[in-house]
Amino acid sequence: MGFFKKFHNEESYKAHFKSQREENGVICKRCEHREHYWISTKDQYQCKKCSFRNTLWSGSPLHGSQLPYLLVFRHVDACR
Repeated sequence: MGFFKKFHNEESYKAHFKSQREENGVICKRCEHREHYWISTKDQYQCKKCSFRNTLWSGSPLHGSQLPYLLVFRHVDACR
C-alpha cells in the first residue's frame, strides 16, 4: 500500500527510478565512461565522451521493454 501513496503517477516513479540509477552510477555501454547528460525529451542519458545513449531501463531485466514504469513496479510491490 505504501507504494501507491509514494508513487501516484508515472512521472513520480520515473523520477524515483532515475535518481536510483544516478545514485548507482550510469555507465556507458559503449565506452564505459561515467559522465552523462540527461535528455529529458527522450528520457535517456547521453555519454559525454562518445554520445552513446542509454535509456532508464538499459541494463535492467526490463531492458528494451515498453511497459509503463508503474505497471511493472506495482506488480512487483503486489508480489511482496
